Amino acid sequence: MMRLQIIFQSLLCLALTLHSATPSKAKPPSAEGGNGEYHFHLGMNHYTGLGGKPNYAKAVRQFQLAASAGHARAQGQLGICLLKGRGVPKNHDLAVRWLTRAAEKNDAIALYSLGNFHAEAKDYVKANKYYLEASSRGHAAAMNNLGTSHEHGQGVPADAAKAAEWYGNAARMNLATAQCNLAIMHATGRGVAKDPARALQLYRAAADQGDVRAQFLLGAALHFGTLAAPNPTEAAKWLQLAANQGHAAARKHLGTVNSKLSSGQQKTVDKQVSTFLARVARSNKGAIGSGFFITKQGHLITSYHLVARAETIEVLFNGRRHLAHVLKANPVDNLALLKIEAKTQALTFTARRQLHLGLPVFTLGLPPRSEKNSGPKYSHGFIRKLTGRTLDPRHLQANLNVQPNHSGAPLLDSTGLAVGMLIFQLDELKAYQATGSLPHDYNTALKADRILAFLSAIPAIRGQMPGHGANPSGDRTTAESATAQILVQ
Repeated sequence: MMRLQIIFQSLLCLALTLHSATPSKAKPPSAEGGNGEYHFHLGMNHYTGLGGKPNYAKAVRQFQLAASAGHARAQGQLGICLLKGRGVPKNHDLAVRWLTRAAEKNDAIALYSLGNFHAEAKDYVKANKYYLEASSRGHAAAMNNLGTSHEHGQGVPADAAKAAEWYGNAARMNLATAQCNLAIMHATGRGVAKDPARALQLYRAAADQGDVRAQFLLGAALHFGTLAAPNPTEAAKWLQLAANQGHAAARKHLGTVNSKLSSGQQKTVDKQVSTFLARVARSNKGAIGSGFFITKQGHLITSYHLVARAETIEVLFNGRRHLAHVLKANPVDNLALLKIEAKTQALTFTARRQLHLGLPVFTLGLPPRSEKNSGPKYSHGFIRKLTGRTLDPRHLQANLNVQPNHSGAPLLDSTGLAVGMLIFQLDELKAYQATGSLPHDYNTALKADRILAFLSAIPAIRGQMPGHGANPSGDRTTAESATAQILVQ
């Protein structure tokens, strides 16, 4: 109780400090340099989780110190934290005041954030003003948003030519969303000359960065031959990658596209998809993820992207490394079944558990790059949504404090019964590699029924799974023993 009181008092003091720290028009002597720069960079280390997990509360404290010293980027970052409720309760009024102070010093990120704030409020005239100022300082996403405003007549007269011009500015800065938007205009001849070859080039550039809309549109164009001669193999590749990210139309039509491929073409597609996923998921030092055993004979489940195109796969279990090999994979659902030669504990996995909003769940995973099995780390939360990020019925979302090395970890109810598997989308992995933090607090898990459907093609393994043919029950101790770390080279 005493510890809770101390934590509550600390949070209250932080909130009062932030609310009383009204931006002053007077510029302190240490502005932009000295302690302000130090506290800003220390805050960013906490914000991105450098050397560990993000700690937004500590980040806010450092941003507040730097912002009070007049540091423009810290003022903007503090405004973003207040706007999003990261490390401090949401306070839109105070957020806008800090963002405005940073914007007055021409901070491009603050200008862009203010533009988004006003766009969400449907005040497109004011939003475009901030986007224009941010664009003049090289902010690519602001340029793209100005293109959207001109294309749809939001706050300005609709003008396809101006929209294409702004999309082009952002596309030249390699912004995938803008590349896709400009590709659509070249494909249709809106605002620019119709140019199928240019449209394909832009679609490929955006799709190669993982833009799911570009992957789908490129796959569809190559399938139907609307921009060039049909290319069934490349079409299937991009549609499969889009489907893997949850694109509903890609999932719907992928089966039809694949049915027209020869066995040799399908193998080519699988190899290309594996290579693409491996490039995104793995660093030069290899990849680290999680998995969990589903039988006592060493069969385990993990994320497909983790082991795609792996040269070697090792499972760290009971303090020892065991070589593993892939028995079966489903890239669309991001699933892989591995096997090691060892006697193991096994999780009880079932689709019979009735899921509902607010259901307490937890997951566990081993620390990154641990050479010793020091024990899984628990993260508790609740089911927040019964579908995925694009209303994908295969997935659910829970608020858990996890990182990409948890990809492939089990999602369990309070009794230790497995109800899903954590997965990470390509855009999440790219964002984590770029910033050190995940873009949102809702984590995606593949539901148990999809995993059991994947395993149904191997009756011998289904028969070895705990709870098969009986009323399932969970065990938290077994859950810990059945979780393993996967090391990929």
